[in-house]
Amino acid sequence: MTGNYVPGKTTLVSATLGGVMESLVHILKTIFLVAIISLAACSTGPRRQSYWVNPGVGQAFQQQRFTLDSTECVALANQMILEPAPPPQPQAGNIVLNTPNGPVYGSYQTQPPAPQGYQPQGFLGGYQRAERENNRRNYAGACMGSRGWEQRERIIGQ
Repeated sequence: MTGNYVPGKTTLVSATLGGVMESLVHILKTIFLVAIISLAACSTGPRRQSYWVNPGVGQAFQQQRFTLDSTECVALANQMILEPAPPPQPQAGNIVLNTPNGPVYGSYQTQPPAPQGYQPQGFLGGYQRAERENNRRNYAGACMGSRGWEQRERIIGQ
């Protein structure tokens, strides 16, 4: 091979790269197919579904009573487990100092510290948000239990 390029002619380098690309495409197609089959197999298995039942309420009024009780319990949970207060905003102002040589004008800005434990973003902030949501769910569930509701599970897809 002399290294001269001839249009329309396949060189050894382009043939080798073409073969590698074909192999790579074949491998990627195979991986994609295996992933699709795996996902399909996972989604067809049995899964659990939870639901609420109140033995003290007649069947005809269960849905109506559930709607009222669950709405009230979620509202109570949201009132009891609050979002943290945002940090105070910086304050700024102008100041005049009277000196023997005359008034001196200036301005100031303060940056108050954030409340202890306040994390609006990042890993810790996400963890704290998830923890508050979990606490709200638990509180709402306890409220539903105090009103006679029982949470049960059934398996679907067997």
